Amino acid sequence: MAMKSSWKLVLLLVQICILLNPFGLWAGEGEQCPQGSGGQQLEAADSQNSNDSVRLGEEMAEQAEVLLDQGQVAEALVYGRKALFHAQAAMAFDLVFERQWLLSRILTEMGRSDDALRLNQLAIESLRQVRAELLADDPKVFRNRIRPAYLDLIGLLLAKAESGDPGQRDELLAQVVSAIEELRSDELKDYLKLSCLPANDIDLVSLSRSEPDSAVLYLVDLPGQVAMVVVHGNTISSHKAEASARQIKAEAFLLAESVTDLARDYHPSASRLYQWLLHPIQADLAGVDTLVIVPDGSTRSIPFAALIDRQGRHLVEHYAIVMNPGLSIALPSEAQSFSGQRMFLGGISEAIEAFRAIPMVDEELQSLESSYPASRLQDNQFTVIQIEQQLRSSDHPLIHLASHGKFSGDVDQSFLLTWDGRLNIGDLSRIVKVGEQRRQAVDLIVLSACSTAAGDERAALGLAGVALKAGARSAIASLWNVDDQATGEFFVNFYRTLQGGQGVTKAEALRKAQLQFLDGSIRAEMNETANPAVVPRDFSHPFFWAPFVLAGDWH
Repeated sequence: MAMKSSWKLVLLLVQICILLNPFGLWAGEGEQCPQGSGGQQLEAADSQNSNDSVRLGEEMAEQAEVLLDQGQVAEALVYGRKALFHAQAAMAFDLVFERQWLLSRILTEMGRSDDALRLNQLAIESLRQVRAELLADDPKVFRNRIRPAYLDLIGLLLAKAESGDPGQRDELLAQVVSAIEELRSDELKDYLKLSCLPANDIDLVSLSRSEPDSAVLYLVDLPGQVAMVVVHGNTISSHKAEASARQIKAEAFLLAESVTDLARDYHPSASRLYQWLLHPIQADLAGVDTLVIVPDGSTRSIPFAALIDRQGRHLVEHYAIVMNPGLSIALPSEAQSFSGQRMFLGGISEAIEAFRAIPMVDEELQSLESSYPASRLQDNQFTVIQIEQQLRSSDHPLIHLASHGKFSGDVDQSFLLTWDGRLNIGDLSRIVKVGEQRRQAVDLIVLSACSTAAGDERAALGLAGVALKAGARSAIASLWNVDDQATGEFFVNFYRTLQGGQGVTKAEALRKAQLQFLDGSIRAEMNETANPAVVPRDFSHPFFWAPFVLAGDWH
């Protein structure tokens, strides 16, 4: 057994030496790559204690980090490559990943960008061997190690695409898209505390052929800047936002404050964010009907539909807008008809626990029930057991839930209120999955009274997480708490469009409802007892229509 282990170690060292030698990164000063024979080398390899290698590697890596911070990059390189040697000797892929990433950062500071890129790619490949274990064992590993490594990779690829051979540009940008998709998948796994997610390989050529009227905008918070990659048709392009990441974050916060306060003017922030994020890519969006945005960081909280161009038009007047965690997680399916699809309706209109009453929920659910085939559970009927029983009894491709809820940056703090308690995302997903034993999958989950936690960049991940964990194709929720009368009106019109038109997509139905609010064609209708002198409520302000976000499949 000892001889077998020795041979494994020697072969591994040979492979690593072959990979690193072109970069001049082999750990031994003046040494040649080890050969696959020779008793003394086998004895030396076999006698190397794994624990000693880990300890020595950590000491070397710490010294390399100190030297790197001090700007002594040549010395940092020496210690960094020794740290990698010891990580390889210990056969610890998590440490190999860290040391390769460290060397990539050192090489970047030395101006050896091509070598830095190759080392970073090796680091990501090592990470793939242990990603699931790292995410499961360390709650901070994504933010502290995985995300920064991917951001470095994306930055290096973008820099090479901008300054390198134009003939390689599209291939490099395709690698950027792949890196972003992997990063988004890892982020959702980290948020949902899952070791794996269902994923699809992205074929950009096939996507461009099947979705000629759609464009995908990837946003990435790189250090100091927000990078943008646009995929539309047969083209792929990269841009930089016309403001720093710090400016965009601050303006996104100002927009969130002003657009939710009817007494404040949201136009300045909405116009600036459009100028910074959408104006640079306008030429790439010619002929686009649906804009799929894959946001990052502070851009997740931006109500993109409310952004305003130089002509004073809102973004929703140009495009149907989808907010997706990534296309590898939620690729579009074929368009289908929603006419006659059965709905499950549930919600709470009465005050319960510390939550206020939502009186218009009753009218919202009644209106939907009278218009479409539906099952309905409300107030004291809206319990976990009864929801499970109802979903098990028949197919419900459309699920509409009107109850208090909150998406938080911590998945354990995200919930939907039922009559008998709070459902976290895992419980809600499990209940919705009850219907998987039936033939028809859930196509859409609407959480009309749920909102995301203000100021929490990861809170919006809960929306995608609900659909993903429940096996649903898509979900709709709100970025903030909306007037309940407006919400009821909004979704009645959304479903009317969705179920009334052949081939109408969810994104198009959402956009039409938003435009009907914006242009004033939908206002609050007065009931028989209302004072006829009172003017119907105006819902044209984006407070009433901009927060609703569609995530997942937009068809």
